[in-house]
Amino acid sequence: MRIRTLGWLLWLVGAATLTADFRIEGGANRDFLETAGVVAVLPSICPANVDCAWLDRRVEGETLRRKRPVFRGAAATRTALAAIGASALDAESRAPLAARLGAQTLLEIRVRELEKVRSKGARDPDERPLAPGEKYARSASGADTVRGRLEIRAFSAETGKTVAEGAAFGEAPGLSEKKLLGPMLTELLDRMFPLPRN
Repeated sequence: MRIRTLGWLLWLVGAATLTADFRIEGGANRDFLETAGVVAVLPSICPANVDCAWLDRRVEGETLRRKRPVFRGAAATRTALAAIGASALDAESRAPLAARLGAQTLLEIRVRELEKVRSKGARDPDERPLAPGEKYARSASGADTVRGRLEIRAFSAETGKTVAEGAAFGEAPGLSEKKLLGPMLTELLDRMFPLPRN
């Protein structure tokens, strides 16, 4: 079975309003869908400031929209990990986990970075200084900039070899972290697992 690696970059450029524009490089690998089999979604990997439970729910909602391939959600994967006595996926637990879930492919979703930063521009002289431990303050216009990077990777349950991967990164003023991550996730999954055209 020959599986070609797919790689692409998704650029997210923030607009001046609460919307964002997407620019995508690369294309979907049709061969990958023919060989993916059952795909088990691993629990999301996130920094401390990201709600991983929310991201897992968002991923599940996105996978339910797709008729192929068949997905096993993060909740089922987490239960299976506990059943085989593993707290996280590693080389030893990969095969038992895949066997328990009947999966041929594992899908990893990782938030590599997510932060809010002060909007660029001159500082308002009446703006309060940062309090101790505070990472950002609102700009004079009241809009902060959220910046993040999201990565997804599909790999063979048998060999651990990456068979498809993608990354989304960018920044946008005025967006919440979830409103930035959500569209990034949707676009990445649409590239890796395209919805059927009517």
